[in-house]
This record gives sequence, structure tokens and C-alpha cells, in this order.
Amino acid sequence: MFKNKIIALEYSEAKNIMKGAGSDIQVVEIDGKHIQSWEDYCAEVEVKMEFPTSCVNGNYDGYEDWMRDLGWLDKNGYIVVIYDFAEFMKDNLEIKNLVIRQFEDIILPWWQKDVELHSNFLKASSFNVYLVD
Repeated sequence: MFKNKIIALEYSEAKNIMKGAGSDIQVVEIDGKHIQSWEDYCAEVEVKMEFPTSCVNGNYDGYEDWMRDLGWLDKNGYIVVIYDFAEFMKDNLEIKNLVIRQFEDIILPWWQKDVELHSNFLKASSFNVYLVD
């Protein structure tokens, strides 16, 4: 059984993780130096996860809903990598912490097991978040 988690890595370790990700895994790579607001973050994620509608402009619930669906991607797992995590929203720590809490409390547990309790067509899947510095 897999355990979905948030993992802090160095760049050299992240490269090895990325090499091992197969085509059945949706990989989202985010450059933390260029993400300084919710709008920056969500605009990046909604494109890379191919959200059907936008979550920009503070639509936190919409973001959480799409991150707990992802059925349109038809993948067996998900990886989000935030490079330069120290720079990621460095002047907006409240939102930075909110993003991490959303993963910890809502998104990762959903894909760990809750998805199978609430969905007839989605299955539990590996979903890891890598914070790279």
C-alpha cells in the first residue's frame, strides 16, 4: 500500500524522482521563483492539470474540487514538484501555508483512500508533493 505524502528534497534527489516517473503519472513541475500569489499558483496548476474551468481569483473550493477529481487525465498517479520552495510565495506565507495544508488535509488523504468511498469510477492513487530547495 502506498502512502501519499509531502517530501522535502534537494535538487539532485528530485532529478532521480523525475527520471522514474512513467507516462502513467501526471507530473506537474512548478518554478517557485515565479509563483508569488494564489493567482500565479492556480494559473500554473490549472493549465498543467488541465482543469475544465479556472480556479484563479481566490476560488479555493474549486481548486480543491478539481484536485480531487482529475479523472479526465486518466493517470495512475500524480506528482507535484515545487522547485525553489523557499522562494515560492515568500512574501505571502499565509497562502503558501494554505496550499500546503490543502495538500496535507484534503488532497493527499482523498487520493490515499477517501476517493474510493465517494466515487464509483476513480480509484485510490499515488499522489506525492515534492518541495525542492
